[in-house]
Amino acid sequence: MRQPDRAPSIAYPEVDQAVAFHAELGKRLGATEWGPVNEPRLRSALDRAKDAVTHQRGDIISIAAFMFFGLVRDQPFGKGSTETGLALTLAFLLRHGVAIEAEDEDLAGISLGTAEGQVFAGMIEMWMRECAAPAGS
Repeated sequence: MRQPDRAPSIAYPEVDQAVAFHAELGKRLGATEWGPVNEPRLRSALDRAKDAVTHQRGDIISIAAFMFFGLVRDQPFGKGSTETGLALTLAFLLRHGVAIEAEDEDLAGISLGTAEGQVFAGMIEMWMRECAAPAGS
């Protein structure tokens, strides 16, 4: 069986890209107070995804699950961390050829459950695997 993609072929979002993504998402959602960025928390959340390559299976779903968990649970943005965490993770997956096929209610449920501490990285990964499909299918 072919090994999952590893770090060299994965385009991880950098801190400045995540901040710009957050700001643009806030504008598109009409947020008037989107809040400041806690850069150490943001860096930690993004690094957690990179660590999945070293310490876990390291395939794209595992990496995305850790990214999502870190961005939503650590709340690195004053407001909008949950929305940004979800949108950035979905964009990350799409960039790597994976779409998450889920109803809006399911996306909201996994996001809010994570933000409230009821959903953890392993659960997110299992859910993502169930909902994953090749992008464009």
